[in-house]
Amino acid sequence: MKALLLFAILNLNTDTLPPTPTLLDSLQVFHRQQLEAELHAFDASPQDYWMNFVPSIGIGYNLQGQPRPTLSYSIASLFNYRKQRRVTKAQRQAIILQDKIKREKDVRALLAMIQEYRILRQELEFKESIFEIDQELMEFYTKKAASDDLDLRITGEQFLLKKKAYLSKVEEIRIDQQSLQFLKIKIFTFANFRV
Repeated sequence: MKALLLFAILNLNTDTLPPTPTLLDSLQVFHRQQLEAELHAFDASPQDYWMNFVPSIGIGYNLQGQPRPTLSYSIASLFNYRKQRRVTKAQRQAIILQDKIKREKDVRALLAMIQEYRILRQELEFKESIFEIDQELMEFYTKKAASDDLDLRITGEQFLLKKKAYLSKVEEIRIDQQSLQFLKIKIFTFANFRV
């Protein structure tokens, strides 16, 4: 029964990650959506842009003090409109370039996390294979402690020390599995991957 409980503890869900291209695609989709959201303000062209070309209409007074309609037009408004278009275009390009840089940085970071996950998983698998031997040794010590033969029997103190070392290894493997799961969650979150 104890062995079954330990087996259940040690066989927590340490599934492998989805394929790397799937995680990278998820990250790319997220970046594309984010870029589209940031550029949306630039894509929405105002309906009243033509107002920049309409002259100002007002009332002026002549020398006799009579009101007269006036019409004034400023060339500066044309230059301001052209300048505003250039600035808007430059801001749009800057957002696209910043997104490209961030995307490349995030891809490198994601690949590094995936590589770290693989290394930790290999280490855990190796520790689990060693732990199988430790389980057999613990069963051997348990039988030896319960043996009727005094020559084979080990003392209670020796048995407790062996059991303590065994349980420490169980806890070490559990912590490693938990760390692997946390890293997996971190990778899923970073890649915006939906399970």
